[in-house]
Amino acid sequence: MPKRVIDISAYWPKDESGKPYTVNRVWTDETLNPRKIGRYTLQKALAGELGGGEIDTIDALIATCSEWSGRTLKYEDILADAP
Repeated sequence: MPKRVIDISAYWPKDESGKPYTVNRVWTDETLNPRKIGRYTLQKALAGELGGGEIDTIDALIATCSEWSGRTLKYEDILADAP
């Protein structure tokens, strides 16, 4: 079975011109990060390299990506096979 990782790149917020926000912008903006997910976690999950984590952290990532995408996501929606 291939190694699985958390990948939230498909849900990452973008500015008005379509350019993705920086990790620091998302990390420090309370409207983009109301659950106060850590910078390292955001960086690794954006890169598709988050290999594990606390259940509460994964739940926070799913809830945050659900808000960003405007739809209710599930655990499977942020899983990917590691390259």
